[in-house]
Amino acid sequence: MPSPQEKFFNRHVFIHTHVEKCGGSTLVRHLRTLLGDKHVFDARSCKPVKTKKNTRYPELSKHLSDTKLLSGHLWYGTPLAKVFPKTKWSNSIIPLEIFPYFRKKPLYIASVRHPVDRLESFFRYLRTRPGHNAYNEGIKNNNFDQFIDILISKNSPKIKNGICSQLTRCHDSPNLLEKAKKSFDHSYLAVVPYNKTHELANMLADVLQRPRVENRIVNPSAENEKATPSKATLAFLEKNCQDDIQLYSYILNNYQAKLIKAKQQLCHLIYKDHGK
Repeated sequence: MPSPQEKFFNRHVFIHTHVEKCGGSTLVRHLRTLLGDKHVFDARSCKPVKTKKNTRYPELSKHLSDTKLLSGHLWYGTPLAKVFPKTKWSNSIIPLEIFPYFRKKPLYIASVRHPVDRLESFFRYLRTRPGHNAYNEGIKNNNFDQFIDILISKNSPKIKNGICSQLTRCHDSPNLLEKAKKSFDHSYLAVVPYNKTHELANMLADVLQRPRVENRIVNPSAENEKATPSKATLAFLEKNCQDDIQLYSYILNNYQAKLIKAKQQLCHLIYKDHGK
């Protein structure tokens, strides 16, 4: 007879919205330890196939039955009513890139970071990756202010409330912040600060009756180099990323209560018929 946990994963799948440079790699490593390598599918590691309508990941279909967590730089949500009208999935939300493969209830998780810290981390990361395309655009010889100037010249979304956008799948909405708060409150199972990913992993470990993980950070060496912005650059980023800054503050103040609620929700989903 299947265990309560097996029944749960037959009906549900965790979707990790991997917001770049927000502790996502650390969270994925924690969850690999918790769930097992074969049960974690990281879309960043496979080659997508793009069509006019969507982006598909053929490799995912090969591991569908084993997948308990899907991770990637996936934006939140598209109504499945457009794909599966008049079915039990019509009221569900799942990333556009992977909806051809799943018929399970998605449970969204993510980690976030102060947007200025996120950009500084991205700058440091690029300077240690000579093979990265952005490195070849002059990162090696630029300081952080010059790096931001490059992003401005390219009209990059990285300096435009990208965290709010990725958690809501909205662009430049006049009420983007409120939509992002609502998404945190109601659409995501859990969202934690970038340095608290172990708390999310250990909440899941407790619920799934698995050993807890240690608080280890992936790529800590990338944090050693300073990337201090000038006052002018800092003022620009604080103005341009105002919604992301306020969202991060909101999550920082509310994520622990959200984790407690998430634990209660998962216990109910997994053990409601088993007297636990």
